[in-house]
Amino acid sequence: MYSLLMLMFFACSSSPTVEKKEKPHEKKHVATKEVATVRALVGEMKVEVPEGTHRVVSPSIVSDYNMYPANNGVLLQGVATGPIGNHKNASIWLTGVHDPDVENGPSHLEAVLVYPVDCDDCPGEDEVAVKIESSKSTEGKPARLLRVEWMKVEDLDKDGSFEVVLSARYRPCCEGDPKQFMYTEYIVLKVDGEKIERWPAGEKIVRAR
Repeated sequence: MYSLLMLMFFACSSSPTVEKKEKPHEKKHVATKEVATVRALVGEMKVEVPEGTHRVVSPSIVSDYNMYPANNGVLLQGVATGPIGNHKNASIWLTGVHDPDVENGPSHLEAVLVYPVDCDDCPGEDEVAVKIESSKSTEGKPARLLRVEWMKVEDLDKDGSFEVVLSARYRPCCEGDPKQFMYTEYIVLKVDGEKIERWPAGEKIVRAR
């Protein structure tokens, strides 16, 4: 019995000692909430105009007009000059505009038109900025402008009056909506004096191409 106990003792004492190594300290991944950029992004300038009657000019002329004193407008596409609407010579460009009081707030689309005026006590031209809504916007849920992909000046209905055609990318309102898929809209703008309005019939012409 004694010899059996001694045998068990030596067997246990001769077993290799296994050192338990501590695992290197692993940094826990802390999930940070990313703030998605919802303002319209400035991409490549893609402006097309008819040869001979129109031209694309330097975007630097935008700074000559204080259209957005709160510094809340960014040039997305433009500047095209020439006959536009009922103006023999005008300039037009597209901007993404956001609320200056809302941090990282969404953008909407505006078309800026500079056109000549005949008056004695004025600089000879006037300018106007008109908000252009997505057709899928509602009063309570305005669509968010992501970017403007391109802009063209073209006489769509061949009546001698030039329209402005553009492709705009939107995201519908609102966060968490399962149907919040991005979409593209072809927009046709007709110009009459200081008025800039969407022309739905022209959009159908663009889609049919």
